[in-house]
Amino acid sequence: MNGTLSALLGAGEVVQLRSKPGAAIIGAEPDGMCGGNLKELAATLDPTKDNRFRVLIDQAMSMSIVPTATE
Repeated sequence: MNGTLSALLGAGEVVQLRSKPGAAIIGAEPDGMCGGNLKELAATLDPTKDNRFRVLIDQAMSMSIVPTATE
C-alpha cells in the first residue's frame, strides 16, 4: 500500500490494513508460478465505510486489482 510491502498472501487469504482516508495506491505483485509484474490501482479511501479490494488472476494468467463489496 502506497509503495510499502504490507502483506504476503496466498490464494484465498485476506488481509486487513489501516490507512489514512483519501488518495492511496493499492498494489499487488504475483510470485511463483503466476509470474507477471506489479499491478497498481489508484483509490480514494472513504473513512465512513470499509474499502475492499480483490486481487484476481484470470484464465489468461493476467492479474487485476478491483474494488469489491464481498467480504
